[in-house]
Amino acid sequence: MTDLHRQLALLYEVQQLDVKAIGIHRHTQSVPQEIKKLETELADFGQRVEAKKIEIQESEKKQRSISGELELLTEQRNKLTMQMRSVKTNKEYEALDKEIEFLDQKEMELEDTILELLERVDQLNEELKEATVELERQQTEQLNRKKEYAAERTELTKNMRSMGQQRKEICQHLDHKILSQYENWVKRRQDTFVAPMRDGACGHCQMKLPPQLAGEIPKTQEILRCPVCRRVLFFISCD
Repeated sequence: MTDLHRQLALLYEVQQLDVKAIGIHRHTQSVPQEIKKLETELADFGQRVEAKKIEIQESEKKQRSISGELELLTEQRNKLTMQMRSVKTNKEYEALDKEIEFLDQKEMELEDTILELLERVDQLNEELKEATVELERQQTEQLNRKKEYAAERTELTKNMRSMGQQRKEICQHLDHKILSQYENWVKRRQDTFVAPMRDGACGHCQMKLPPQLAGEIPKTQEILRCPVCRRVLFFISCD
């Protein structure tokens, strides 16, 4: 392997470390967003649980209010019934009877409303029970995810330090000009710079190289690029 190809092979190792570092960085940036999403979903779900509790309270309050109305209707009905015993004319009797009939109708309507409220409260209590279980599950999931992220972040930070040290050691053996070309390319394009030639093809885009170019790469001391993806190519000896 020529000096140039040795340099490019070392640069390829640096590039591989940088690609891994970028991947780790993106991952560590995305995980907090995932946790934030979990927190938002948990908060929304918690609000729905609270809304059910409030609806139950309002339904029970309304039920008590209607029960109070029923008690008043019963009292009125009893008074009218007592009055019927002392009336002297059919006209007075019929008037009281109509009032009692009206109260009976009103009482039936209120009892139907109470029944509907009782059924709704039973349904809400069942939904609340299920929602509370789900809320606890989500809270546990969020807590576990945060613990996992903290442990993962510690491990990734350690890996990043190790990779940084490896990169530093490799860069000590790299030609400054080649390293500068690589860093400028990555800064400008946010992409890889160098690729090995494998079986006469570019190791990045996998396109088959022209035979003349493929034959020249192992022998040259000049920078040659893939005509398709423009990566700098180097030769890996099979020896």
